[in-house]
Amino acid sequence: MESTKEFANMDKCISIEEDELFNCANLTDFYSEEPSEQDQELKQKIEHQKWFYLKNQKYDYISLKKNVYDRFKEDKHFIGNIFINNFEKEEDMVILLTQFVNEKKEMKKLGKTLFYRELYLSTCKNKSVNQLFKKYIGEVEQVFIFECKRLVDYYRWSFLVHRNRLVFIKDRINNLLIESDNLNLKCIKNYDDVFNYFKNK
Repeated sequence: MESTKEFANMDKCISIEEDELFNCANLTDFYSEEPSEQDQELKQKIEHQKWFYLKNQKYDYISLKKNVYDRFKEDKHFIGNIFINNFEKEEDMVILLTQFVNEKKEMKKLGKTLFYRELYLSTCKNKSVNQLFKKYIGEVEQVFIFECKRLVDYYRWSFLVHRNRLVFIKDRINNLLIESDNLNLKCIKNYDDVFNYFKNK
């Protein structure tokens, strides 16, 4: 009997303590703080720079249109003068690191395209692949294969250009780094990494 009274008293004490706790707590404490003005500026700068390729689609030498490929397909070191002019004197590390991520993303996108195209070319003699081709495409396969090979050459060249651009941006970043920066480029994989690096700096 006494033990049940003790438990009842304990429950009462606990509920009083909980009530006091909730009365003292400000419910807004459970929500994250508003981003600071600096954080908002940083996000805007990253957001602006991440659309570099979309904003510059009209420039053939940046967007790497087919006519640029036809002219420079033998140049394994091609970057594009307009691209170089955009970044050779750039000193804003937020812009440079965001462009570093842009180049990685372009390479990944092209890499996936190349994977599917080359996978088809390496298996097009396969009977089940032939059946799938007839089922879904149904045109003259030789014409399709020829077009696919041409596209693979174009995508390979584009991939190489973006790799050259990545190296160019990386060199630009490394030239501006000082010892106290403590930046490991291998850790910068996406736009959030860029934001977090500067936020924590």
